[in-house]
Amino acid sequence: MRDVIEDGDQVLIVLKHCNENLSTHEKELLKLQSKIDQMEKANLDPKHWTMQGEVPSHARFDDVQPAPSLPTKSKREVKELHDSKSKKGLAEVYEEEYVQKSNPLFAPSTFTDELKKEVIEEMSIQTNVPAIAMEEVAPVAVSDAAMLAPEEIFSGTGKIKEELELTQEERKRRRAKKKRKFKAESAKQPVKKARDTTSTEMSKT
Repeated sequence: MRDVIEDGDQVLIVLKHCNENLSTHEKELLKLQSKIDQMEKANLDPKHWTMQGEVPSHARFDDVQPAPSLPTKSKREVKELHDSKSKKGLAEVYEEEYVQKSNPLFAPSTFTDELKKEVIEEMSIQTNVPAIAMEEVAPVAVSDAAMLAPEEIFSGTGKIKEELELTQEERKRRRAKKKRKFKAESAKQPVKKARDTTSTEMSKT
């Protein structure tokens, strides 16, 4: 048996023809030899490019540019978030949504837009003086009081009413005012009479 194993390739040929009469050791030798043959064949065959090492300089490209990366997904739009707390209550928000759905014409946003005031571009100050006086064309004899309007001359505390338009409270108030005025005037008269009597007595003496 030793002589057969030492012969090398001839031993394998003999063992292949008589597989039925081989021992377990001889079968293991056959498996080991088949693995060795596969490894030797893999070493002799041309290798894959990943196992060939670095590319030499003569095989490289001088103007290699990386391929542009095409977007596979659309970019998400960044929405603006408001950090400030809303001054409206939840009931007001629901009310606006309901009005907007039921009748968009009466929505608060559109309604307030229509009521916006016009913007005053320039502000001019006009004095309460007639144009003739400003131009200094008025005659010298006419005073400024003659050129005033009736509303500027007499500015009452309230609206002037007739007797028929007065209420009962206003009539009482007017009557009390007249009484106070009459009492004040009558209180001053005795003092004047006393002064007159004293002056006449002094003249007689």
